Amino acid sequence: MEIGGGLPVKIITTMTIFILSQLVMAGSYTDIEKFGSNPGDLVMRVFIPSKAKSSMPAVVLLHGCSQNSEQFAKDSGWAKYAQKYNFALILPQQVEDNNHATCFNWFESVDTTRGSGEVESIAQMIDYTKKHYSINSKKVYVTGFSAGGAMATALLATYPENFEAGATIAGVSYGCAFSLTSAFMCMNGYKSKRPQDWGDLVRNASSFNGRFPRVSIWQSAADSVVDSDNAVEILKQWTNVHGLDTRPNSINEEDIYNRSVFEVNGREIIETFTLFTEPHAQFIFPGRKLRHCGNPAGYIVDAGICAAYHQAKFFKLLSY
Repeated sequence: MEIGGGLPVKIITTMTIFILSQLVMAGSYTDIEKFGSNPGDLVMRVFIPSKAKSSMPAVVLLHGCSQNSEQFAKDSGWAKYAQKYNFALILPQQVEDNNHATCFNWFESVDTTRGSGEVESIAQMIDYTKKHYSINSKKVYVTGFSAGGAMATALLATYPENFEAGATIAGVSYGCAFSLTSAFMCMNGYKSKRPQDWGDLVRNASSFNGRFPRVSIWQSAADSVVDSDNAVEILKQWTNVHGLDTRPNSINEEDIYNRSVFEVNGREIIETFTLFTEPHAQFIFPGRKLRHCGNPAGYIVDAGICAAYHQAKFFKLLSY
């Protein structure tokens, strides 16, 4: 049977079912308008996998300057793993009224102090998601690129009780900058402190006295926007917070990167990935294999390694 000389009804029905099934399989993105007082005036978006389970993990994903949170989730590969392994993505979005380049304001004290600004808005997003989407409060993580990476370290410092672990790509240590001028000094690698001084900035950012989050630190030695010395300072900060030596327990040397691991009783507390030749970017590895991910886009490059995969592995989400 045909309709108006078009496709047979059976084919149309089959196509419709296929399209609907693909929409279900893809999970869903939802904008949340009222999630709290939102002192940082951010936009909240969430991605919920199509087979969402109760007490599932959640990852706060922070985009870089000029990027869109939903597109960043797709192009970085994080949406792929969230759908496959059934965890939620919390996707804060910066707006031009806050920053003309839509960068998170990681260098403004009002936005990086517990209880105020953008970090408080993101903390409220986490609380909302826990309440409305049955999130396991012990399995919340944060990761970000560039300005998002710097904001990730700010969240780990100011709200450590919210996270089991976090990651940063081309980020900056917490407390490096509290003004726009000092931000450029940090990005250019002109700010260096003793590990104890860096660690004190984290310890003084909240009244937390528990076990601090584990940290994955990613940086390219060829980054011309955020100097690679920043990874050294982040490492000094978080090894001190965890009471670790800055010498790793092990180093894995590959053709395109080195990975160093810092452990306590066999438990990986900090890892660093140092890429050799890549520009300032989120690192992806397009393809269909498990370790492959992403779509090349602005500040998202094929580096032969999928950062989202390795960070999700560090977060212990791939076996969930």
